[in-house]
Amino acid sequence: MGLSQGPRSVPDYSGADVLCRSLAVLLAVSLPLMPLAQVHAQTAEAVEMEARAEEGYGRMILTFKDRTLLPHYDAAVTNNVLRVAFETPVQISVDDIPLLLGDYVAIARRDPDGSAIRFALKDKFRINTLEAGEKLFIDILPSNWQGLPPGLPDEVVRELARRAEEAMRQVRALEQARLKAQEGPKVTLHVGDHPTFTRLVFDWSIQFDTAFVREDDIVRITFNHPAQLDVGDLRARLPRGVVDATAFIDEGKLKFLMRLEPGVDIRAFREEQTYVVDVSPQEAQVPADPANAAINDALGADSPSGASGMIVAPGDRDYTPRQPEGAPASGARRLIRIRFSTGSRAAA
Repeated sequence: MGLSQGPRSVPDYSGADVLCRSLAVLLAVSLPLMPLAQVHAQTAEAVEMEARAEEGYGRMILTFKDRTLLPHYDAAVTNNVLRVAFETPVQISVDDIPLLLGDYVAIARRDPDGSAIRFALKDKFRINTLEAGEKLFIDILPSNWQGLPPGLPDEVVRELARRAEEAMRQVRALEQARLKAQEGPKVTLHVGDHPTFTRLVFDWSIQFDTAFVREDDIVRITFNHPAQLDVGDLRARLPRGVVDATAFIDEGKLKFLMRLEPGVDIRAFREEQTYVVDVSPQEAQVPADPANAAINDALGADSPSGASGMIVAPGDRDYTPRQPEGAPASGARRLIRIRFSTGSRAAA
């Protein structure tokens, strides 16, 4: 004859009992892991904490303000206690989380050494984490949650897209700079004809220094980079007053030489990433009309706007273009030698 048993009573853990049980579980899990006598000497990183109840789930947002990427962390649930641990200590306040997420969290605390934060959950919940730059999203989902977990807010997605685009621009700029450095310095010669002068513009791809020398009818300009310079177009259509021109590399430097008619005036100056040489032949120095006179006055200005390191090398005033070839030049031998470096000028 078997013994019958009556129905077993089920303890009521509602109300205050649930809070006590949650506290006991939280302490049981955390106390063995925390040597209270030891405190991290490392400075704790300040972290902002937000929490809000969304439709059907609770969300916590941790913001590491001084970072662009999150530190290493681990989020896991054991015996209804959510533990979020960090590789470095954090300074964070979680006191208001039970109030903001009252349907999900009973108790919240930060470990004394700042290595982790812990939350006693009120039921069996699922945890999902999302990373967005310096923000960590921790979602507390019901165990019967169906479908995909919640995504990032729209404004966060837009900000991430903006950062990604900016990062791509920076990568492209760095790659272009790398390729440009591999190619080495480049210089292009532009020639502009004006009524009273011809302008030569040496357009450089990088910063440069120059040394300018005029000796009688020879002008020599030395640049401190070994860049190839194409003077084919210049030689094919020599400006008035220019007898010949050439360019070559010597001892790791680009050298540009011009042979002039002795009466030609030369003015040279630097303008940003360019070096400008104005060639004024003697026969063009007396303008025939007011427009040319205005251009000539502008050419004779002390310093054009944006110019630096102005050099003026006048021609031989006693020279006449009709002088027979081979006749001795009048006047003493003239030498103009000027070295011009970035931001400064020296004359000898």
